[in-house]
Amino acid sequence: MKNSEMVYKACLSAAMSSSCRKMGFGCVAVLDNQFIHIDNNQPLPYTATVCQEKCIRDDIKSRTHSMLGACAHAEERTIVFLAKHYSADTLPRINLFVAGVQLHDGIYHPLAKTRNDFSCVRCATQMALYGMPGVYIYRTDLEKWKFVNTKNAVEGAYEYALEAREAEASYV
Repeated sequence: MKNSEMVYKACLSAAMSSSCRKMGFGCVAVLDNQFIHIDNNQPLPYTATVCQEKCIRDDIKSRTHSMLGACAHAEERTIVFLAKHYSADTLPRINLFVAGVQLHDGIYHPLAKTRNDFSCVRCATQMALYGMPGVYIYRTDLEKWKFVNTKNAVEGAYEYALEAREAEASYV
């Protein structure tokens, strides 16, 4: 991607616009070096009530029990948009980029990512179902994007879900 820094900033900006109290994620879809969609995680109107007093995910270990929560994930929302607006032949050519933030003491901090892996079963499954090639994750230690293909994303996400892998628990 020619505009790596622009993609990262767009992801972080979208993540900071999320109304999720635990973590915000932004996803940028790129086709032929053009941004075609930017989205974030958001509660669904009829599930937002589970997070009114406190986020239901606050007491759930990150990267586990991914089906519990009020938010539609940034990647899910992006893939649904793409599936509605692009042909099945085009989806495998679209690159997804994802980065997140965490709110701490009223300040958003980018999530630190130091491994080439992907940890969400829900999103990895959607990537596989819709023929997406994979996802780029921003490695904060390298200050660059790294690609995780869909097969590895699914396998890695299941390891997190089964608690065979520990999540990185820090922010920049």
